[in-house]
Amino acid sequence: MRTIVYSIVCSITLPGIITIIFASTAAFADEGPDMLPGMQRIVAPDGGTYIGFVRDGKRHGAGRFIWPDGAEYQGGFRDGEPHGDGIYWFPDGRRKEVSYKMGKLIAARMISNAVRLGDCIFGEYESNGRYKGWYRGDRMKGYIPHGRGTMRYLNGSVYSGQWEDGRMHGNGSIRWEDGSRYAGQWVRGKRTGSGTYIWPSGDRYVGEWKDNQMCGTGTYYYSDGRIRRGVWKETTIQVNE
Repeated sequence: MRTIVYSIVCSITLPGIITIIFASTAAFADEGPDMLPGMQRIVAPDGGTYIGFVRDGKRHGAGRFIWPDGAEYQGGFRDGEPHGDGIYWFPDGRRKEVSYKMGKLIAARMISNAVRLGDCIFGEYESNGRYKGWYRGDRMKGYIPHGRGTMRYLNGSVYSGQWEDGRMHGNGSIRWEDGSRYAGQWVRGKRTGSGTYIWPSGDRYVGEWKDNQMCGTGTYYYSDGRIRRGVWKETTIQVNE
């Protein structure tokens, strides 16, 4: 059973918030050695994230866009649209080479995952469920998800997206056994950052999270059409995770 207990610091009308964090202050799961000086991080309320160069307020030049579910495009952009050659990652760890012309896909080719990426390999194993994707470890010490992949838990829940050292970390989506869903950012196994949570009733929350709690600016959409926008604090969702 899932219950929600919340308190609202204030209930005010707020526009959709876009957070821009410059490279010198960013410290998130998806930050890597390709975070070059002059790049920016733009995070949407649903957790979609762009890391790259910006010109006149638009994505322009080399960059990465990570969807809330963990899919990612790495490559060139022009005037806000994918442009040129790049790599597209599926949430489950598959990938393909792609070519775009002003946002239109003109060529694509799947890439073999037979080659290791660092100390990670792509494959399947069973432990607390069935996992398929990138992982590290060995038969003696055990395997842990690392990179991108899909875990189908024994209780029926399914998570697909980014992992780090066996924990959900980065962007990804999960569907629990009762039908509840979340897609967005994770930090060390907890919903932290920005993302969307949908209840079986149809209610939906889009906004900021911290340690699995609705915390910060967000919008709650009721299934009957009502909308509540504001800043949330000490908002707990109790789930069997």
